[in-house]
Amino acid sequence: MIRLTDISKSYGNLKVLDHISVRIDEGDFIVIRGESGCGKTTLLSLVGQLMKPDEGKILWNGENLSFWSEEEKNRWRRKHLGFVFQQARLIDYLNARENVSVPLLYSGWPKDKAESRAEQLLDFMGLQGWQSHYPHELSGGQAQRVAIARALANKPDYLLCDEPTGSLDASSAEKVMELLKIFQKYGKTILMV
Repeated sequence: MIRLTDISKSYGNLKVLDHISVRIDEGDFIVIRGESGCGKTTLLSLVGQLMKPDEGKILWNGENLSFWSEEEKNRWRRKHLGFVFQQARLIDYLNARENVSVPLLYSGWPKDKAESRAEQLLDFMGLQGWQSHYPHELSGGQAQRVAIARALANKPDYLLCDEPTGSLDASSAEKVMELLKIFQKYGKTILMV
């Protein structure tokens, strides 16, 4: 469980979050909506420990993450979090299989096992036959499914999604949402803005 307690965050004189409290339980699918600039991405970044709050506490299973070193936070993110952004943010010079393998290689997986896991995920995403294709050869929907496969490579507990369908056509967006619902059924916790 992740709990944000009395969180505030400002950018200069602009207060984006003002004493927000949120509890994210295992298996939740939480959608945060609001106008542009209201703090949705900031909240997601705080949950993912990509930035620190000005005030308040962020607890994971009762532990205050504020006291952790950057190395400890990096290990925690690699093990427990998957990030999906509005744009796929794939590495241009790596094919789909290699893009999905990256987090596994950083976690110490042997290359052959990392690529095998990547192929399984890409197959599950409906991308059979696209493993060797580079980002410029993929449609927007295909690239986003590769990005989701990459986010799930390390079997994270939490999937943090920052407008994952924002740049997709309606059909591709629907497919991505169906995949996210399937992963929630597998026990993944999803926080999406």
